[in-house]
Amino acid sequence: IHQRTRLHKPLAYILGTQPFAGLDLKVQSPVLIPRQESEGWVVRLIKLFKARGEIPIEVVDVGTGSGCLGLAFANAFPTSKVLGIDQSRAAVDLANSNAERCNIKNYQAIHCDITTSKACTLSRIQGVSLVLANLPYVPDVQYRGLDQSVLTWDDERAINGGSKDGIDVFCQLFDMLECWKRRSYADLDLLPRLVLETNGATQNAILRRLLESYAWVRRIWTWNDFKGIERVILVA
Repeated sequence: IHQRTRLHKPLAYILGTQPFAGLDLKVQSPVLIPRQESEGWVVRLIKLFKARGEIPIEVVDVGTGSGCLGLAFANAFPTSKVLGIDQSRAAVDLANSNAERCNIKNYQAIHCDITTSKACTLSRIQGVSLVLANLPYVPDVQYRGLDQSVLTWDDERAINGGSKDGIDVFCQLFDMLECWKRRSYADLDLLPRLVLETNGATQNAILRRLLESYAWVRRIWTWNDFKGIERVILVA
C-alpha cells in the first residue's frame, strides 16, 4: 500500500508481472508496462494474418520494451523469426528474459537505437515481412503533465516523442524505410508491412500526410482501440 499510495508505484511493477495476449510477462521499472490498448491491436493483427493464411517470415519489433508485441507474434507464429530492438539495455534484457520465461525460441531482442544508429536499424529491417513500432509518441509539452506515476517510474525515452506533435522518432523511422526491401504477400493491399501505435487521431492525420509522401507506401488505414480512439496506423 505504501508503494502504491506514497511512492505512486504502478500496481504491475509491485506485482512484477502483467498478462498480455495469453503470456505472463515479467515487468520492472523503468521499462513500460504492456497496455491493454496494445494487446487489443496485436491480437487483432495476428488474427488478420491467420485469416489470410499468411505467416510473416521475419518480423522486427521497433521499441520492443518488455517484448510484449514481438513475443505475442512469435508465440502465434512459431516458424516466424522475430527480432526486437530497443535503445534501452534494460528493456533488451527484460525482453530476452520474458522470451525465456515464456519458452519462446523464435524471438530475440538486441540493443539498437534508431535515433543514433541508422546503419544498425537498416541492417535489421531489410527484407523483413513486417515491422511493428510502438515508438515514443507523447509530445514534449504534454509529457510534463503526465501522472506522477509515469514521470517517476517509466523511462522518459520510451514516452516523450519530442516536438509539438510527438512524431520525431516516427520521422526517423520513415526515412529509414525509404530503401526498405520488403518480402511481399499474396494479398498486397490487405496485409500491412508496417504497423504503428500512436496517440490518436490528431497525430494520425500528421503521420498519414507524411507517409503519403513516400514511394514505398501503397495503402494506409487505421484501427480504433477498445476505447474508440484511433490508435493504430497500418501501412501496406
